[in-house]
Amino acid sequence: MSENWKEIIAAMAPTIATILGGPLAGLAVKTVSAAVLGRDDGTEDEVATAVAGASPDVLARIKEADAALKMQLSQAGVKLEEIAGADRASARDREVKLQDPTTRRLAYLALIGFFAVLGAQFYLAFNDMEIKTGVQRTIDITTGVLFAWVLAVKDYYFGSSKGSSDKNDMIDRMTR
Repeated sequence: MSENWKEIIAAMAPTIATILGGPLAGLAVKTVSAAVLGRDDGTEDEVATAVAGASPDVLARIKEADAALKMQLSQAGVKLEEIAGADRASARDREVKLQDPTTRRLAYLALIGFFAVLGAQFYLAFNDMEIKTGVQRTIDITTGVLFAWVLAVKDYYFGSSKGSSDKNDMIDRMTR
């Protein structure tokens, strides 16, 4: 089974992506299943197939499910930032102890891949070259996934802007 669906989820639904890699992975699959299949008992293979071929409407339902799940977890007292922070700390600790260059290499790969795809898109656009619709969709998804990967690299090495995110959330709540 392709893991590509998890990359799409990571780009579209950060709350679901966070719990997908942890002890609540079953809840994440159940949530995505309900959003894309209309039932919460879909298998991981069914969910993967549905997400990989998702229409914009289905992707919007995934984003809505992500927001609803975030609220449910918050009401239940689950602190996603603490879980994500502990996960990052564990990865960093492992990297320091083992002097493993894998993380650094993946970071370079993400940056090079992102800018290569972006450069290719600009080249095609500036040279008025047509791209088939199916190919353009694949390029768009690839760009989105690589962008999410670049943001993850930035968060890993420089920290995330959790405080800024909290401030934006508070402003949103105040303006409603």
